[in-house]
Amino acid sequence: TFLLISSSPEALLPTIRSRVQVLNFLPVPKEQSLDAESEPLKRAVTEYVFYYADEPLKAPDLSKVKREELSKIFESLIESHRDLLLFRVGAGEIVSPEGNLFERERLAKNFSEEELEERIEIFSQTKEKINENLNVKLVLAVMWDTLVATTSDKMRTKEL
Repeated sequence: TFLLISSSPEALLPTIRSRVQVLNFLPVPKEQSLDAESEPLKRAVTEYVFYYADEPLKAPDLSKVKREELSKIFESLIESHRDLLLFRVGAGEIVSPEGNLFERERLAKNFSEEELEERIEIFSQTKEKINENLNVKLVLAVMWDTLVATTSDKMRTKEL
């Protein structure tokens, strides 16, 4: 027994087609397959970034996550920070209605426009570096350190 896979079964020789059993498979949508698997991880990363970024020991370990999933997680972080930035500048009406709008509006008040822009830049650069096949552990370590440093600087400034 063997499996013959073809995207064009009509192109196979009639002698082969007469001797096989056809099983049609639909492609798995990429959005669902990655999101279903990475949703808990994405939530953990988002929670850390918004609430614990100044505590480096609480950073989630992403070193074993596939590059494609990391890219989606960072894309999600970029989008969520963009939404917060839209709330900050008074354009909350154009934010996508997915999720809790009240919570996002409340979160937006915790950051200045500059902080959100800086975070978007950090996440964009990290996503680019991951997609460029750079060492994931190193890229993530630099990103977490940068995030901790910028968050700690902001916290110190607010305390003064």
